[in-house]
Amino acid sequence: MIGAYISAVTAFCVINVHSVPMAARWIVPSFCGTIVIGAFSTAYRRRFARAARRHSPPAAAASSGNFSLMPTPNRLESSLPK
Repeated sequence: MIGAYISAVTAFCVINVHSVPMAARWIVPSFCGTIVIGAFSTAYRRRFARAARRHSPPAAAASSGNFSLMPTPNRLESSLPK
C-alpha cells in the first residue's frame, strides 16, 4: 500500500509541481517512500519479534521435545484407567 502511495505522490508531483526540476520530481517521492518503508519494516519486525518471544514455550520444554498441546498416544494410554 505504501508503494501505491509513492506512485500517486510521484504522479501528482510530476504533473502539478513546476517549480522543481523534472528529475527531482521523479526521484524525491521514491527516495522518501523508501525511507518510510524501511522505518515501518523495522518497527513491525521488532514488534513481531517481541510478541514471538513473549508467546514462545519455555526454553527447557522446547529443547527437550516435551512441549505439546495435544496428548501423544503414549501419554493418552498412560492416563487411561486400567
